[in-house]
Amino acid sequence: MKSRRSFLKSAGLAATPATAAAAPAPPPPIAEPRPYRRTRFSPKGAPRKITDNLWMFEDTCNVFVVRDGSRCVLIDFGSGKILDHLQGMGISQVDHILHTHHHRDQCQGDWKAAARKIPIAVPAHEKHLFADARNFWRNRRVFHLYYVRNDFNTLTEDVPVAGILHDYATFRWGKTEFFVLPTPGHTLGSISLVGTVDNQKVAFTGDLMFAPGKIVNLYDTQVNYGGAEGIDLGIFSLSRLEELKPALVCPSHGEPLSDPGPGIRHTIERLTDYYKFQTGNNPSEEGRPQVVSRHLICHYTTTSSFYAILSQSGKAMFIDYGSASGITSATSSGRPRPLTGCASRSTRSTGCAASSDSRPSMSPCPATCTTIT
Repeated sequence: MKSRRSFLKSAGLAATPATAAAAPAPPPPIAEPRPYRRTRFSPKGAPRKITDNLWMFEDTCNVFVVRDGSRCVLIDFGSGKILDHLQGMGISQVDHILHTHHHRDQCQGDWKAAARKIPIAVPAHEKHLFADARNFWRNRRVFHLYYVRNDFNTLTEDVPVAGILHDYATFRWGKTEFFVLPTPGHTLGSISLVGTVDNQKVAFTGDLMFAPGKIVNLYDTQVNYGGAEGIDLGIFSLSRLEELKPALVCPSHGEPLSDPGPGIRHTIERLTDYYKFQTGNNPSEEGRPQVVSRHLICHYTTTSSFYAILSQSGKAMFIDYGSASGITSATSSGRPRPLTGCASRSTRSTGCAASSDSRPSMSPCPATCTTIT
């Protein structure tokens, strides 16, 4: 009868003393991430002059060049082909690239900018989709029932982010200032950049609108299953843009619009008709406050009613301002994105000069001016 030891030896399973005392094998080396497969797309054509110091280059998106002498800033970047044309435009230095949103057509050439140490500034609510894009894909579920949001146009490699474009802040470049207007709709974290170029107010609006009465697509406006959140947000954003009265609108796709007011209004009207057809409801932008008394305003058509108490000085205190509108303003990171809308209409219609919010994190007042250098 064999012992347990002899049985294990005959089966080759017993370790010899030398083997038992051997040091454990070192862990395998960590594999380097696969190199990013970059597109070979190279657009034809050349930059087109719009005004003396504003140029447009048709790439995977419209890339806008704002020039100051031999220096410039670029609004969006496309494939990066614009870099090959700058010398012929008398430009030797790119000071910044400013992105309106994170979609790949806006920024797929950012690796070229990173290689040249060009600072890249991105919308605050989409920073993670630039700086941590690999992690976004690593954690994204392949199959997600009823998750219909189009996030497939996100970059697949990280981009070094040098600056953050905060909502309602100001980006200063030399003598030029760009106001950061939050304009969700095409994406939840989109922004428009509004500044004065060659003595006229210019709005770089990303994919907020394509042409009068048209947007780039409908698919990107569906945030939740069967929803029309991006349409509602687009109406809101276009209304805020209309209030700023730009003289020129420069979209990421489509032709620049001079005298854009009628085109913006037409787009609002068509989106409103579509929203009512799809949902049977009025868009959030049509909600109006009710004046209860001289010093009390109620907004009851929102997700939760909120109130404003007006003082003799023209200031106001908001009560229960937890959800000021039915607009879905949470970003892809899950963080809320406070937007001025119902609050600003309330203060304008009643002569309110300022507000004191019971919830500072949801303050309707614009953020303080931030300079990015």
